[in-house]
Amino acid sequence: MVADSNLDLRKSLTHAREAVDQQWRSRILNGEEATETELTVTYIEAASPKVRYAQFNPREEARTGADWLWWFLDDSGECFGMLVQAKKLKRLKGEWTIDFGYVSGGEPQINKLLEASNRLDVPAFYVLYCGDRRHRQDLSCGTHHNEKFCTECDSASVSILPSLCARHVNERQLGATAAFHMSTPVEDLVTPGTQGSEILDLNLNVVGLELKKFLLSPQSGSREVAKKVFAMTSRLRSGSFALATATLLRVKSETVFDYLPDDSGHFGVSYFEHILRGLKPSLPDEVQEALAGNEEGLLRKCNRLQGVAVFSF
Repeated sequence: MVADSNLDLRKSLTHAREAVDQQWRSRILNGEEATETELTVTYIEAASPKVRYAQFNPREEARTGADWLWWFLDDSGECFGMLVQAKKLKRLKGEWTIDFGYVSGGEPQINKLLEASNRLDVPAFYVLYCGDRRHRQDLSCGTHHNEKFCTECDSASVSILPSLCARHVNERQLGATAAFHMSTPVEDLVTPGTQGSEILDLNLNVVGLELKKFLLSPQSGSREVAKKVFAMTSRLRSGSFALATATLLRVKSETVFDYLPDDSGHFGVSYFEHILRGLKPSLPDEVQEALAGNEEGLLRKCNRLQGVAVFSF
C-alpha cells in the first residue's frame, strides 16, 4: 500500500514535470521567456489532485523568484516541509548558469530565503527548472547517463537542491553544472529505491538510536523525502576537512527528532537541525488554515510567500 501511494504521487509529479517542460517550450517557440513563478504554478496545478495548494496575492518577490511552502504529507500524519524558491537553469555566453548570487535590496537573496525558512521553522531549498533534454543537450545527468534513452535526464528537468548546498556552490564558484549534478529530481524524492537505504554520515556515532535507525534503514512517505534531501547535505559535508562534532543540540521546535548533532561543517549552521526540523509529527495549523482560504497566519510569519502546497502520498 505504501509503495502504491508513492507511485501514485510520482505519476502526478511526472505529469506535472512534463507540463512544465511543455509550457517552457511553448514560450520559447513564441519568442517569450517563461518566469519561475509561472512554471511553479504550472507544476503545482498539473499535479492536482495529489497536490492541494493555495496561491496567495502576488508580492514583490514574484519579480525575482517564487517562495512557496511545500509539505509532503503521508497517511501517518507525519509531514516534511520546505520553503522553496524557483530558479531556472540558463545558458549565457555559452555557459550554464543558475543565479544563486542574486542580490535584492542590497542583500543576497539566498540570505533572505534562509532567514524566511528560520521564521517558518523549515529548511530552505531551491526548485530548479532545468528545461527538457533539448534545452540541456550538452548537459547529462552524470556517470550513468544513457544517450539514447535516459529517464534520469528527463526527470531532472524539475529538481531540488538544499539552499545550504547552493550557497556552498555559489561561494566557491563551482558553477551551475555542479549544482545540477548535486540536485535530485523531485520525482525521485517520492520513489522508493532511487537512492541507497543507508546514510553513513560523519556524525553517525553520536546520534540517538531513533535517528540512527532513520539514517540506516529504508524509509517511506515524508520520512523518505526528509532522508533523501538530508543525504545531499550529508554527502557534501563528508567532503569537508572540518572535524565532526560530538555535541548534541536539543531542537527547540516541534519535530520528530529532539536531539541532533550541532555540526555546521562548512555550512555555517547545523545541517542536521536545518534539514530535519522540517520533519514534523503533523501538519501545522496555519498550513491547514491557508488551504481553507485563510493565509494570514502564514503571512504573519513570512510575507514573502507566494503560496502553500501539500503533496499527499
